[in-house]
Formats: sequence, C-alpha cells, structure tokens
Amino acid sequence: REVFNDLDIPLKIAGMNPPDTIRKLAKRYKHVELIANPDDETMFNLIRHAHVNILVTFQATGLKLKLLNTLYKGRFCLVNDKMLNGTGLDNLCETANTPGEQKVKLKQLFAQPFSAELIALRKEILDVNYSNEKNARRLIELVFEK
Repeated sequence: REVFNDLDIPLKIAGMNPPDTIRKLAKRYKHVELIANPDDETMFNLIRHAHVNILVTFQATGLKLKLLNTLYKGRFCLVNDKMLNGTGLDNLCETANTPGEQKVKLKQLFAQPFSAELIALRKEILDVNYSNEKNARRLIELVFEK
C-alpha cells in the first residue's frame, strides 16, 4: 500500500488470481491498473513495454523463471533479496525489500534511461549460465560424447 501512495507514475499490476485485497487496493488509485490472469501474449507485452518490472517473492526457493524471462525480455528489474537468492544475477537487478525502498527505487529508475550498456552487460552475464544454445551443447557433450 505504501508504494502506491504519493506515486504519480502509472502502475500496472499483473498476475494470476490476484487476491481481493490487491483488487480492492488497486481500485483506490487512479494511476494503478490491475490486469488479472493475463494470457501469455499480454504478459509478454507488459514485460517488454514496462520501464520497470517489479518481482517480489516471499520464498527464497532458487531461480524463478519469471525473473529470467523478465531479464531477457524487459528493462529494469526491481526485486527483493529473496528473488535473487542463489541466482548470481544481483548485478542485473535493482533491489528493494521494503515498500519505502521500493518507492525510492521506482522513482530513481523512472528517471533513468535503459541504456545499450545495460543491455550488453545483461546479455554477457545471462549468456554465461542461461544461454539455451550453450546449455544444449553441454547436454549433447555429456550424453553423446562419453
């Protein structure tokens, strides 16, 4: 709730089966749009066109596919520490763990362009461990070349 207050940035919240508390809260703010149960195409478009994607998890259970998808397809990623737990992707994301920190980071990120240098850094880091082509080659070597 604190993130929405005094924030004049248009926000879109998308997710599967949002609870009534989120639905009611979103309705209270003119600059907040809730997109419940988006299909894949809608979700990918939201990720691609958002200047900042916020990803928060409450369980540090390893790499989240939504984080990888957002890093490959989106611009800035604002996450909490648990989203990054054990991923090695800390340098590609902005971190905020409280609503107050999220609000400050959002304002900072909206004032920053998403540069070609950031895209190059992201590609370089993601390609080390998350390249489908490289991982397919590793699997082929493991399975067929022994």
